[in-house]
Amino acid sequence: MDIAIHTKDITLAPGHPAVVLLPAYPFDHRMWEGVARRIEGVPIISIDPPGFGDSPAVLDSPSLEVYSDLVAQAVISRGASTALVCGCSMGGYTALAMLQRHPKLVRGIVLLGTSARADSAEKRAQRVELSVQAMVGRLDPAADLPSMVSEQTAQQHPEMLEMLTDWVHQPSGEALAWAQRAMAARPDRLDVLTDADVAATVMRGSQDRIIDTQSAQEMADALGVEVESVDEGGHLLPIETPGRVARAILRVYTQL
Repeated sequence: MDIAIHTKDITLAPGHPAVVLLPAYPFDHRMWEGVARRIEGVPIISIDPPGFGDSPAVLDSPSLEVYSDLVAQAVISRGASTALVCGCSMGGYTALAMLQRHPKLVRGIVLLGTSARADSAEKRAQRVELSVQAMVGRLDPAADLPSMVSEQTAQQHPEMLEMLTDWVHQPSGEALAWAQRAMAARPDRLDVLTDADVAATVMRGSQDRIIDTQSAQEMADALGVEVESVDEGGHLLPIETPGRVARAILRVYTQL
């Protein structure tokens, strides 16, 4: 099967590395639109995860490995031979899977609000319960939105929360359940970063209430880079601080 992609300056792909943008759960490519608008002259491929946006649902067992392989196929099909893969939250988990499974394709990685560690047993159980709620129509994906953004964003930009609420109510319960189970099944991949030889950066909003400082720091240590902390940001940096994220991506891109 295919996944839906949204491209910008893709005609440059045969001669340049592509920037691949992988969204957080429960979002589609639209969470990266503010970043993509700020990057010119670079081939950009924004992804809709399985069952989100314009992507059809995946019938296979929930797996970020399946998702990462679909992304790799999409990038190659558009003429790119290498890529800078940028992932926020679930997108970061998927970027790590791509780095492990497609090392010749992934020449750089930007990790935002994510972790290389597998879920704890408690967290896995929580995700399974959420997937069950999603399948029976009892999960409200907007319930966690206030905790996903910084206090400044919530107070100063209520229209943003309204927009995000509309977005997260669009995926089906089956899509939400698939994503939760796929995240629950992912392995620890910190060693993938330790062994990697790629251009990289790690970003974390200082007001991120989902990913802690230690998770970001250990990824940065494994990659040999510094954590870029964003004071005004929460968990959704591509939405909250798109200019800051775009600049970070371009810095890494010049190192490829």
